Amino acid sequence: MGLATPPLAFALLFGLTKKPNQLAHWRWLAWGALAFFLFHSGYSNKQERFILPLVPFIAVLGSIGWLTWKDQSGWWSRHKNLERGLVYWCIGFNLLLAIGLCFVFSKKSRVEAMQVLYERGDLKNFAVVEADGGTMPPRFYSGKWSPYYVFHADADAEGERRTLCKLASEREFPNYLLFYGEAHLGEAVAAYKEVFPGMTFVAHVQPGRFDRFIAWLNPINQVERVAIYSIAEERCCE
Repeated sequence: MGLATPPLAFALLFGLTKKPNQLAHWRWLAWGALAFFLFHSGYSNKQERFILPLVPFIAVLGSIGWLTWKDQSGWWSRHKNLERGLVYWCIGFNLLLAIGLCFVFSKKSRVEAMQVLYERGDLKNFAVVEADGGTMPPRFYSGKWSPYYVFHADADAEGERRTLCKLASEREFPNYLLFYGEAHLGEAVAAYKEVFPGMTFVAHVQPGRFDRFIAWLNPINQVERVAIYSIAEERCCE
């Protein structure tokens, strides 16, 4: 994050355009880094972590190019106090950001959904219904490590109910259904209510502000709401 903070970011980008005399293979490194960035920018499943290997190359090439140009610049030699002030500003600003990020609660809805189950005190097992994409509930916070069930919203809800009843003698029947999603969450809940008798609403967990912000930056990071319902084996498997 510090490398992306102006004016340091501008200095590194400017430095990338300057050929350092002491680095003979500068072009190969620069063009390789650019090709890597362009490929992952055009890749359909783009995510921020995929370009992390590029960061050291940007830092090294940009720093060498910038320092080489700055040392030859008469203007910067006359404004050393400005240079020192910009460095202090970048350090201070990033320290504030780092302190703030220490208190960030990411994947809030996933964690709090498990906490709801833990606080209920009667969890036997649970089933996850993925209304919009996949999810990975952090079971640690539920207090149960039993294998849970995963259903997809486009699957036959009646067939899933029969599967649960059929496997009840081998695996713990889930007494909670957790619906994960955003756009199609209501549709998934309505479909399961039709075939699971006695589905009782327990809680609705909203995503955190940080998760919404990350999804706004890159929509591939889904915003997840979680709707929690309780069910009973006796009613579902009559």
